Amino acid sequence: MNDNVVDLDFPLVQLSEKDRWTVRDAFEGTMVLGGTGSGKTSGSGHTFANAFLQAGFGGLVLTAKPDELAEWRNWASACGREDQLLVVHPAEPWYFDFMEYEARRDNGSDTQTMVSLFMLIIEIANEGSIQSQETYWLLALRQMLRNAIDMLKCAGELITVETLYRLIVSAPTSVSRLGSEDWQQDSYCFRCLNTATDQYEALTDLSDGTQKPMHFDDFDIAFLYWTNEFPNLAEKTRSIIVSMFTTTADAFLRGTLKRLFVTDHNKRPAPPELARQGAIIVMDLNIKEHEDVGRIAQGVYKLMFQKANERQVASDSTPGVFLYADECQFFLNSYDLAFQQTARSSRIASFYLSQTLSNFHVGLGERGEQKANALLGNLSTKIFHANPDTTTNEWSAKLIGEDWSLQSSSTSSFDQQDEARMSTNLSEQRRYIIEPIAFTQLQRGGQPYDYTVSALMHQVGRTWSTGNNYLEVFFQQSQSQ
Repeated sequence: MNDNVVDLDFPLVQLSEKDRWTVRDAFEGTMVLGGTGSGKTSGSGHTFANAFLQAGFGGLVLTAKPDELAEWRNWASACGREDQLLVVHPAEPWYFDFMEYEARRDNGSDTQTMVSLFMLIIEIANEGSIQSQETYWLLALRQMLRNAIDMLKCAGELITVETLYRLIVSAPTSVSRLGSEDWQQDSYCFRCLNTATDQYEALTDLSDGTQKPMHFDDFDIAFLYWTNEFPNLAEKTRSIIVSMFTTTADAFLRGTLKRLFVTDHNKRPAPPELARQGAIIVMDLNIKEHEDVGRIAQGVYKLMFQKANERQVASDSTPGVFLYADECQFFLNSYDLAFQQTARSSRIASFYLSQTLSNFHVGLGERGEQKANALLGNLSTKIFHANPDTTTNEWSAKLIGEDWSLQSSSTSSFDQQDEARMSTNLSEQRRYIIEPIAFTQLQRGGQPYDYTVSALMHQVGRTWSTGNNYLEVFFQQSQSQ
């Protein structure tokens, strides 16, 4: 590709003599489905990952299995890009403080944007269960976060998970506590209130025309919240909304998540924008070893990667980036739906692999089937490997569609002279173009199939060189598979 202008029609993968898959296709999103041992990772997964690497894409790799880092090292090395791997792991010299990052970008993120971000992080940390909370509790939690962020801004404090936690847990639990010397001496919340008040009054008294920072426009309401509304909440109400926050925040203030997501001046920051510069960011926190911590850490970084890269206004010379997630069901959240609708214009190639359709339903939590349909509808390319799952195969067959076919039927009868009479009828019936059973018969690779994996490929609105809306494709595995 040209160094200055990205050719959207550049062929990333040659699928057949006449069919190719381009950069433009990549930005429209891809889903790969295949049962265990179907060759989806070693076949199409490797082929398309190699295409991204050969084309110079940076990207984010999420890991579910222990061998994925070594796998990506080999793939990157084969493409001459091993030196561009950026491995995120507690033992590596990288960190990413997502709240501080959000607060600092573009001279400070809007408070409501930061609140929405933290609500998504709570969703990720709790596997979507927060969505089932009653509307009142979610609104009350948002209100508390808004006022905490505004007070920290007015006090000139960094906005991090730690400062939010310290302010909220040290807030007054009754109006009488406000005048308590013990509380004032020990409370981080009081110090923020006191500092913010002094700065607000100093700015109000200025007569030299100095413009007051915008966040002080909300000082009065934030001050009133912490000195009146919050301490006057019913004890049960207050404890519930505080607990909804602290149960998530606490996890980021200890152990692996703290080492990854709290500012550490002995390490280097790893902002997601590095992918646009060619970095291949591998989250070496696979689910099998790191379990819940790995899922949360990768889910949070994926969210920030999506937000950071879709904010960039793409031009003809904006390089593409990829988001590669094998066993993607572990990393899905409600934001994926909105993200995938705009990923194409932001030049982000999403590449998701999983076994079954049901994995998407489970991964997206409450109303998972509706959310999965919305997400999958925005992944233009779909690749189907061998699969034993009936539901997935029926869905795949329906996606490819039906057509009319002639069906014959014969009947026999005997007349009064006992002579046999045969009659044949022809009728048109709608049948699947590809029957569900065909998805169980695709080549699984390995030695029995000469290390060749087969798949059926479908792309929205595309007719392939065969004249069909699907294409049988073959992917070569390495002999080590």
